[in-house]
Amino acid sequence: MEKGIKETNEALVGFIKLAAMLAHEFKDGIQATDIAPIIVKMQSEPLKSALLDAYNGIEEVPSELRDVSLVEAMTLIPGLIDALGDLVQAVKK
Repeated sequence: MEKGIKETNEALVGFIKLAAMLAHEFKDGIQATDIAPIIVKMQSEPLKSALLDAYNGIEEVPSELRDVSLVEAMTLIPGLIDALGDLVQAVKK
């Protein structure tokens, strides 16, 4: 029986959203003054929920990936496209 990919999806989306936020904050270089806005954004919605979802259940990801089917892998694509779009926009700004 397939395990599902819920935790894998949440982890991928959460970490891509985190990368997008960090790319936006670091676009002018990494500085000590970046830490305060990063902390505020990590504690604000919707990033906070995405990161909590990514963290909770992360231990399930390896076992989910061991039995991922093609159909399950295809269901990851829409969420990843949205998250990657945010990342691309953050890098462009």
